[in-house]
Amino acid sequence: MKTTIQQVDKPLIFVHLPKTGGTSMRILLSTQTKTDFISLSNKLNKFKEQYTEYYDQDTFINKHFLHIHSTEMWEYWINSVEDKSMNEIIELHFDVVDMDPIPNDLYKNNLYKNFNWMTMLRDPVERVISEYFFFRKNINKNDFILWRCNPHIDIGNDVIEYAKKDLSKNCMTKWLLGNGYLTNYQVTEDDVTTVIDIIESLDFKVGILERLNDSIDYWNKSFKFNLRYEDMGQRRVNNNKPIVEERVREIIKENNKWDIKLYNYYLDKLGIILGE
Repeated sequence: MKTTIQQVDKPLIFVHLPKTGGTSMRILLSTQTKTDFISLSNKLNKFKEQYTEYYDQDTFINKHFLHIHSTEMWEYWINSVEDKSMNEIIELHFDVVDMDPIPNDLYKNNLYKNFNWMTMLRDPVERVISEYFFFRKNINKNDFILWRCNPHIDIGNDVIEYAKKDLSKNCMTKWLLGNGYLTNYQVTEDDVTTVIDIIESLDFKVGILERLNDSIDYWNKSFKFNLRYEDMGQRRVNNNKPIVEERVREIIKENNKWDIKLYNYYLDKLGIILGE
C-alpha cells in the first residue's frame, strides 16, 4: 500500500552496493512512495552530451523515487535542483557506462548532512561468489558491464582466479571510500576506519542481507516506513552457481578481510540496536 507522503524534509539516499540485494531493495522501497520507481538511465548518454541543456528542474521534481546512475546526474541533483521536496527516495547505483561510486565524496561533502542515508552490506565471501557467477552467467550479453568498461575487465577462467584478482578484493569498502568498483585499489585497515567514520557521521542506517527481516524492522523504525518482506517480490537467483569449495572460500576470506571487518562491525551494531 502506498503511503500518502506529499513532501519530505530530508530525502532518503539509498546507496546500492553491487551484489548486496539492492535490486530487491528497490522493489521493496518502491512500496513506500506515491509513484513507482523511475530510472533515468535511458537518458544517460544524452545527459553526458548535453549536460545542463538537456536536464532542467522538471526532470527531477515531482519524482518520488528516482534511480540515479551517474556521477554527473547526482551532482546535478545535489547542486542544481532547487526543489527536492518531492524526492522521497533516491537510489544511487552505477550505470554500465559509468562505474564510479555514487557518491564518491562521502568524506568531504557537507551537503550530505541534509539527507537521510541507508545501505545494505552482504557477507563478503558470499558477495564475491555471487558476483563472479553473475558475471559468468552474463558473459555473452552485448551490453554486459565488463565489456562496456575501457579497458575490458578479465574475470579469469574460474572463481578461484577471480578471487585472487585485486579487482575482486574489498569492493564494498572501495565503493564507500570512493575508489571505484572492480579497480585494483588496495584497501587498508585505515580505509575501513575512514568508511566507518563516514557512515557514523552521516548516521547511515546499515542493513545486513543475511539478516534481512531484522534490517527491515530497523529501517521501518528509523524512517517510519511500513516495509514488508513479502512485498519484495521474487529475489534474483543464479541457478547456474555451483557449490564453491572451502579452500576457495578461505582465499576469498583472506583477500576480503577489510570488507569482513566492515561487515562484522555493522552486523554487531545491528544486534546491539535490536537489543541482543
